[in-house]
Amino acid sequence: MSNEEKITNILVRILIQEKNLGFNDSVVIGGLDEFLSSNKEPLRELINLNSLSYSTSTLAERRVWAERLLTNLKDLGITKFSETPKAFERKGNRSKSVGTHLRAPIRDLGRPLTGKTALLLEENMGIESVGDLISHYPHRHDDFTDIRKISELEPRLIQSVIATVWNCSLQTSFKGNKRVDLTLFDDTGNLKITLFNQTWAANQLKQGMKVMVSGRTAVFKGKITFESPIYEVLKQGSYNIHTGRLVPIYPLTAGVTQKLMRRIVNAALASAIDHVKEFMPSEILLRTGLMSLKEAVAHFHYPRDSKELMKARRRLAFDELFMIQLVRQKQKLEWKEEVSAVPLLNEEAYRSFISEIPFTLTKAQFKAIDEVLVDLNSKAAMRRLLQGDVGSGKTVVAACAMVTAASNGKLSALMAPTEILAQQHFKNI
Repeated sequence: MSNEEKITNILVRILIQEKNLGFNDSVVIGGLDEFLSSNKEPLRELINLNSLSYSTSTLAERRVWAERLLTNLKDLGITKFSETPKAFERKGNRSKSVGTHLRAPIRDLGRPLTGKTALLLEENMGIESVGDLISHYPHRHDDFTDIRKISELEPRLIQSVIATVWNCSLQTSFKGNKRVDLTLFDDTGNLKITLFNQTWAANQLKQGMKVMVSGRTAVFKGKITFESPIYEVLKQGSYNIHTGRLVPIYPLTAGVTQKLMRRIVNAALASAIDHVKEFMPSEILLRTGLMSLKEAVAHFHYPRDSKELMKARRRLAFDELFMIQLVRQKQKLEWKEEVSAVPLLNEEAYRSFISEIPFTLTKAQFKAIDEVLVDLNSKAAMRRLLQGDVGSGKTVVAACAMVTAASNGKLSALMAPTEILAQQHFKNI
């Protein structure tokens, strides 16, 4: 067995154990990123390591990436792991499963969703199931991907910084308003920021904690700081969902903050992303270059970059348009079955009318007339939209249909949007 095969099989075992433990990045000492970085050379043909950061990916992103990689390895025959399907069952210390379908009520999700918040989501936003949560898509993303050292921060830009807490204190102004003053440092300097309306941060943030701060920078008293910053405590095996990435901004209701909504949706994704089933035929996905539905759902909430976000948006938009088209086709078939009509056909009258027109019809006009006449000769009622630019010859197509109706003893009505146009039609037709 070559070194590449050995490393690949080790990676497979790591991913299977990660799956069993809920993708908490605890299988490898130092994290999976450390293993991937140490084995770039043997894995370079299998994984695009430049676009991957396992430690900062969400649980849903980790699951989608791992399952896709395992499937690709198995399809390519690079390694054999017959126990893979069984290994994908959740065991041991792992995230709570919400069942085998997305119709499970949101209250089954557990923390961070409390009964009070669940009631707000149900009554005010109509979010009742885990599937509703997963399909509660953000209306935009804030780009906090510009991560810098403290000394590299520039004013009036949206940036992020990873630093260590030096001091955190709760202050009260003479008006009684409370704020949290936070001092951070890294190997290039220190940074002071102020957190308003976040008094709990004084108890949460302790000296020595590593945090990520994102937001728009500003200058206060000659020093760089952040305006209305968002912070996130960084822990071993954890991942950031509020800072340092494309952060989803969700529609909200009173009593639910962006941070809470992100945590709730992220928990739903981590628990139920496996239950998102693909309904699009693989041939269509291959022909259109669309990503899988599971990937699209996960990446639209938490994309790694703008390119991934656009791919996810494209897939979801395609599904929406595809469903609209299916519904319209179904309605059209049902309407044709329910509404009957008398077949109308008189080719002699139609050809006589065409011969008297003082100009030659275009191929597009003949094509449209043929399609209209086929519909008129059917027992199903016709409902057709004829679309074209001004002066393209739509009126003569309608006139041919009217001639066919008149030759069969039927009446026609031609409506015009203005009185002038109606008079012109009356004189000319």
